[in-house]
Amino acid sequence: VHHDQRAGLSGRLGPGPDLIPVTVEIVRPGGSAQETTTQSHSFQVVADPFLTPPLVFWSLYNSLLVSGDDQSQQTVRYEVTTFWSGPEALASRPLVLAGVVAGPGGVQGLAGEWMAPLTILLNNPYERTQLQEVRARLELSRPMAIETIGGLAGPRVLTAGQEATFRVELQARNTAPHFVDFDLVVPAHVQPGTYRLAAASAAEFFALEAQRAAGRFQMNSFGGALDLLRTERSQAKLVLALLAPGEGMVMRGRELAGLPNTVAKLLKSADPEIEPTLADYILRLERSTAGVLQGHAIQSIQIRPAADPIQGSGRP
Repeated sequence: VHHDQRAGLSGRLGPGPDLIPVTVEIVRPGGSAQETTTQSHSFQVVADPFLTPPLVFWSLYNSLLVSGDDQSQQTVRYEVTTFWSGPEALASRPLVLAGVVAGPGGVQGLAGEWMAPLTILLNNPYERTQLQEVRARLELSRPMAIETIGGLAGPRVLTAGQEATFRVELQARNTAPHFVDFDLVVPAHVQPGTYRLAAASAAEFFALEAQRAAGRFQMNSFGGALDLLRTERSQAKLVLALLAPGEGMVMRGRELAGLPNTVAKLLKSADPEIEPTLADYILRLERSTAGVLQGHAIQSIQIRPAADPIQGSGRP
C-alpha cells in the first residue's frame, strides 16, 4: 500500500505468497458403520511464522463448526499430521498431534495444543524449517466418553528383577468400573529403596514434566525442542510409571539419566546451566483407552535387593 487517503487505499499487487495446503476430514458416525459420513474440506494458508499457526487452527476449527458443532456433549478424537522441510530429524518423520477431547468447547480449548508446536518450530533460532502440508482427521462420537481413574492395586513390596501385575480401576459415568492390567518387570539394576508408582493420563504426566525436569522446557537446542514436541500427551493414553527420586540432569534441553557419578560430576562442573531432575523414570507403560481420562492414583513401592542364590558348598 503506497497511498492511504480519504477516498480509499491504493497499492500495487506483488508476487503471491507461498501457500500451505490444509485438508480436514470430519467423520460423523451414524447408526451403523455403513452410515458413517465423512466430510472433507480443503484450505490454503499463507506461509508465515506468525500467521500460519492461527490460520491452521481456524481451518480445522471452522471445518468442525460447518460440519457439526463444538457445544454438544460429544467426544472428538483428532489426529493432525504435519509435514515439514528442514533438518532431517523433522523432514524424515511427520510431527503428529493426536488425542481426544470431550464436552462443550473441547476443540476450541485445543488452540494452544495445535498452535504452539507450529509456532515453536517455525520460530526456533537454531534451524530453518518450513511447514509443507497439514492433514487432519476429526472423529465425532456421542455421548461424552470420560473415565475417572479410581484406584491402583498391586503388591507394595517387590524385588529387583521381579514381575508383578498392577490393576488400574477406571470408572465411566453411569457404568460399572472396569480394570486395566499392567504386567510390570522391575529392572534388575534398580537399587533398593522406596519408589512411587503412578497411574494417570499421558496429558497429566506431560503437565508434570515442567516440575520433574524443568530444563526440558528451555529452548536450548532444536533437537531438545523436537523431542519435547514428540512426547506423548494424549488424554486417552493411560500411563503407569515407576518413579525414583531424581538423580538425573537436563543439559541443553536433553534429559540425561543413569549417568555414572563421576560422569555426572564432570558434566556439572563443566556446565553450570545443567539442572537436576526432581524424579526419574525407572519404567513407563502405556495403554490406549476409550475416552478422556481424569484423575490419578499413586502408590508407594518398596524394592528390595534380589536374593543371592545359595551356593552348592553352603548346602547341608
